[in-house]
Amino acid sequence: YYTSPTLFVELLSLGITATGTLRINRRGVPKKVISMRASLQGNSIPRGTGYYLREPDSAVVYVCWRDKRCVTAMSTAYPGHTEGTVARKEKVSGGKFREIDVA
Repeated sequence: YYTSPTLFVELLSLGITATGTLRINRRGVPKKVISMRASLQGNSIPRGTGYYLREPDSAVVYVCWRDKRCVTAMSTAYPGHTEGTVARKEKVSGGKFREIDVA
């Protein structure tokens, strides 16, 4: 199974909400989402940097954020917002890890 804007809109019309990671080469992905993901590429972007998009008159939220790599997801179940942090582990010298908070 896969995540696509067309599938999520169809599921929502049946009363089913959904959330999933998104491959940006899927048909129907807005150009703005592709631009958001492109702006997060590169090693100079810190972990936890992210953007979300809700198109006018749409229940679909697109989210792009930078973790170890760039992640793109979409949802009809959750509103887009920027509140909160998540604890992640970051590798430090000597093969040890430390916890950091990312937004």
